[in-house]
Amino acid sequence: MVHGKVQLETVADTKCVLIVEKDAAYHRLIDEGFLDRFGPCIIITGKGYPDMNTRLLVHMIWSQLSLPIYALVDADPFGIEIMCVYRYGSAKMAHLCNRLAVPSVRWLGIHPCDVTVLSPPGYASQQMTDKDKRRAEALLRRPYIACNDEIKRQVMPSTGDFQITNCGEKCDSLENQHLKKCQWNPCIIIFLLLCPLNVTQPLRICC
Repeated sequence: MVHGKVQLETVADTKCVLIVEKDAAYHRLIDEGFLDRFGPCIIITGKGYPDMNTRLLVHMIWSQLSLPIYALVDADPFGIEIMCVYRYGSAKMAHLCNRLAVPSVRWLGIHPCDVTVLSPPGYASQQMTDKDKRRAEALLRRPYIACNDEIKRQVMPSTGDFQITNCGEKCDSLENQHLKKCQWNPCIIIFLLLCPLNVTQPLRICC
């Protein structure tokens, strides 16, 4: 972990920070020239579950530079947990929450409730595993999800069963989808570059 006072500097007019769950998605954004087309912005990946220094870096950027921060994660229990770790911190390091958590992180991309509505014809999906279901159950027991109706709705619908369990599906990793180029708002571009869809319903950008 970094110790001492570190002062960050950034390029003028930096628009936002994008946290990407997967290393492959990170490299795909770079290869597609996202920074050249829609920068300047900062793209960070923790290569899955973020380590302490990745979370500390995100917290420092947030506290010192006051940039909007978005998290692009898979629409499954593990993706949701990763987003929550950046936003709320982890149970094992709760004593460092004030140095690692960034409560303003916004969840960008497909949410579990969107999978059925937005899936194009021939969309490849996977059955939820027992491990996925146990992770969803564990998420629902966390206080910060219990008091957040929007996130809770993505895990447990009004029927009382688990949304992801009922659906029986989860999004394949976003980086496995075909790429799409367009000239829209950068937040929508991030979404569509990694998961292009034949959208007929309003897009969920973040919550």
